[in-house]
Amino acid sequence: MQRLIYGVFPSRENAEAARQTIHERALDAEHIEEAASAAIHVEEVRPNDLPPSGTFATRSALAGGLAVGTGVGVMLGLLMTGAFSSIGGPATILGSKPVDVVFVTLAAGSFGAILSGIAGTAGKRAQVRELEEEVTAGRVLLTLEAPKKHAQELVRMMSSCGALRAGAI
Repeated sequence: MQRLIYGVFPSRENAEAARQTIHERALDAEHIEEAASAAIHVEEVRPNDLPPSGTFATRSALAGGLAVGTGVGVMLGLLMTGAFSSIGGPATILGSKPVDVVFVTLAAGSFGAILSGIAGTAGKRAQVRELEEEVTAGRVLLTLEAPKKHAQELVRMMSSCGALRAGAI
């Protein structure tokens, strides 16, 4: 999973120096992709300027769709086999065929993915909005995309390069 790593700097010079440090340390090939995605935002942050993980919808939709689809599929499967009949549930779902359960499960998974994508985007969007406010206030934002396993290391790197605030979304 990719994360959006950010650092808020007092000036463009500080952000450029941090980006240069990241590029230099990327030469070990472990962070080359992160260095390639580094972008400096001055005056405004446009959504198209953010790395793809800055949209967040895909990650949220995948998790939500899998969770809802799995839950609905398991429950319908158990109902079809009569697993709940011992505790007062129906012996089976009358008139249902296995293909019906598959269709309902797929529909529920799709619905869950859509809702989770919207919710995930909305939650992360608030964090991005805070960063936009920092830029509007005259600070400079450095963003890059990195795998989750490198996120904390890159956040520490930005902090050590003079970031007023650094983190991962």
